[in-house]
Amino acid sequence: MIRIKNKKNVEKLRFKAEELLNQKINELEIDDSKMPENINELIHELQIHHIELEMQNEELRKSQIELQTSNIKYFELYNFAPCSYFTIDTDGMIIDVNFAGTSLMGIDKIYLINRAFIQFVAHDSRNKFIKLIENVTSYKEIIKCELELLKEKKPFPVIMEINLNSNSEEKCPSFMITVVDISDLKNAEIKVRKSLNEKKVLLREINHRVKNNLQIISSLLHLQEGCAESEDAMDVLKESQGRVKSMAMVQEKLSQSPNYSNINLKDYVEKLVHDILYSYGSLETIKTDLNIEDLNLNMDTSILLGLIINELVTNIVKYAFKGTEGTISVKIKSKSELIDIIIADNGIGISENIDLENSDTLGLQLVTNLVEQLNGNINLNTSKGTKYNISIKK
Repeated sequence: MIRIKNKKNVEKLRFKAEELLNQKINELEIDDSKMPENINELIHELQIHHIELEMQNEELRKSQIELQTSNIKYFELYNFAPCSYFTIDTDGMIIDVNFAGTSLMGIDKIYLINRAFIQFVAHDSRNKFIKLIENVTSYKEIIKCELELLKEKKPFPVIMEINLNSNSEEKCPSFMITVVDISDLKNAEIKVRKSLNEKKVLLREINHRVKNNLQIISSLLHLQEGCAESEDAMDVLKESQGRVKSMAMVQEKLSQSPNYSNINLKDYVEKLVHDILYSYGSLETIKTDLNIEDLNLNMDTSILLGLIINELVTNIVKYAFKGTEGTISVKIKSKSELIDIIIADNGIGISENIDLENSDTLGLQLVTNLVEQLNGNINLNTSKGTKYNISIKK
């Protein structure tokens, strides 16, 4: 049985029990001759009611314990959560806040309750906060956003999640606001961006210096070319100058690239072919047919591919036309994981018996070695002029 500690409750319960007993006696219309039987029946009925009351009280006690346990769990989950929780009413007043929330704002709970939450929202974020509350109320959805709160009148960035707490029994719904301070994340982001900008400046400076050094080498080769005593020596120096220029051009394109790692192949090849024709004074006599896909390649692939194109186009300019007019065709197209390059001319062509892998010329030896470095292959077709088919991996 449950012991009732309150004396007034005991007396009240006894009074009600006596009323019930008298009512039962009247209902039974007690006959003096049958008095013992009626009394026994009444006692039995009262005992049943007594047991029923005990069972009901036991159920109420269990429900009360479960409710208290649930409240304790909610209290612990709410108050000891690592995230900052604020509960506000429809007027925007703070009606509850957990320990993390008081720590975040640097204000004791007693001084936060019944204060307008918007007081702690940074001025530039207040319109955004009001709009969020309106959206949550209208769409009944959890909404998350980034804005700024105030601590000691200084703004700091947070991620805020707003949820509407309402059910059919509540006449006045409330809003649960979850706040996560992202100041450390923002500071780390600023440091990363600063470091990235410093690296970009450093990389640009390195590319600039490499390009300048290559241009100096090219200028020295040009000066040396003027001092050469034979045509063969002049050709060697001029070819070397062209190779250096093709590498310097990659550095120049890299310094103009937004990510400092890839260059646009179309722009690079078009300028490279133009500069080769210009250096040999062939812009007027040799036409170009350039069909190059708009690809972005990394620095290593661009340098090797630029050297290959430089060697083959230079050979065409020097030997294919013999002072007559002609056309150089350069086509580059990507295909799945490969890049197909076709370099051709409509000139006099070269010997069909030439072996690219065992060529006696430095230029073709260099081309085959470079293609091999790019894990590619090269084929030569001399049926109409000269045509090089090259395939390399991206």
